[in-house]
Amino acid sequence: VPAGSHELSETLQDGWIQSNIACLSDQNNAGQIKDNEYYVNVEPGEDLNCYIGNYQNGSISGSKWSDLDDSGTWNNEEPPLENWTINLYQNEELVDSDVTNSVGGYEFSGLTPGDYQVCEVNQAGWRQTYPLNESANCHGLAITSGEDRLSIDFGNVQLSDIHGYKWHDRNQNGIRDNEEEYLGDWEITLYKLIDDEFVEQVTDFTDDDGEDFGWYVFNDLIPGDYRVCETLQEGWQQTYPNGCHTFSLPEDQENAEPNGVLAPPHNFGNVELGSIVVTKYADYDADGNQDEEDNVLSGWNMVLDENLLGAQTTDENGTTFDNLPPGTYQLSEISQEGWDLTNISCGRQEGNDTSNDTSNNTSNNTSVNVDPGQTVYCSVFNFPIPTLQITK
Repeated sequence: VPAGSHELSETLQDGWIQSNIACLSDQNNAGQIKDNEYYVNVEPGEDLNCYIGNYQNGSISGSKWSDLDDSGTWNNEEPPLENWTINLYQNEELVDSDVTNSVGGYEFSGLTPGDYQVCEVNQAGWRQTYPLNESANCHGLAITSGEDRLSIDFGNVQLSDIHGYKWHDRNQNGIRDNEEEYLGDWEITLYKLIDDEFVEQVTDFTDDDGEDFGWYVFNDLIPGDYRVCETLQEGWQQTYPNGCHTFSLPEDQENAEPNGVLAPPHNFGNVELGSIVVTKYADYDADGNQDEEDNVLSGWNMVLDENLLGAQTTDENGTTFDNLPPGTYQLSEISQEGWDLTNISCGRQEGNDTSNDTSNNTSNNTSVNVDPGQTVYCSVFNFPIPTLQITK
């Protein structure tokens, strides 16, 4: 090569990018780049080594999926997720952004070799399941010349909250009416369907104070089939639902209730049961009231709603028909020879106080009203029919 200034260039091939041209003598760089062309000065007798560097752009692509089973692994039945933002960073600076398409895919192309981070922008109500690492749950990767990095995927599981309230269903219609109060401190249990069997997951109690009184809530539940049941308390009868609530998550969102949960409530209605205490007296003066000399009679059969509850026999404390749903019952006795019925008196106070009577009559079929949680005390009086024996 004659001494002097020379231009050095290359003819690029498709898909390649020139990164550098350098010519070096034993002393120093012998040329300069001007307008993507390299000009080099050659001294008489000088030997130069010239280097031309090239690279190809790479790419990063992947998918976003709904991790229904919260496993961190994309199973065949799990659907892709559209409209999720995926960001590309280099040296902690945002260099590109993409939004997943209808099949959950995203792509960054035209990437020079180097180190990158790929991160998702999480959405409310979801938890990332893949990747999980110490780098803000991002993918960290290096791209070499011409490399296409595939399957850089992201998995998320949609989380749901469920809730409901417990109320005193006084009229037993299965619907909470405005005057019916909420019930606090009732145990509610959540079950999840696993291998065709509902398995207990967690237990909560309905709030017993504050604005959420009577409500329960279970948070951050993954998709699946669930069942929620109440633990029945002694002296109560469930009116709604007939058993447990069974449902699938996620559910359609509705307006938030007092506890802020955007989901339809799964409620429980119960009515407190009542009782009727029946005491049998010998009414020696036939006045229909308990006097000092009137004693309790044992061994008498008292009947409450004959076709439903049948008869119970009195003892020295009478007899009690308990666990009665609110309603009206028919009370009667099985008569015994030599006795006349003088009165059946029922009220809310124990003894022969008729200030709160629900019935007071001499017929052997008396209506008794039982309100929710009420104990009604009934006194049944019979006069021993005297006999006259004449001997001649």
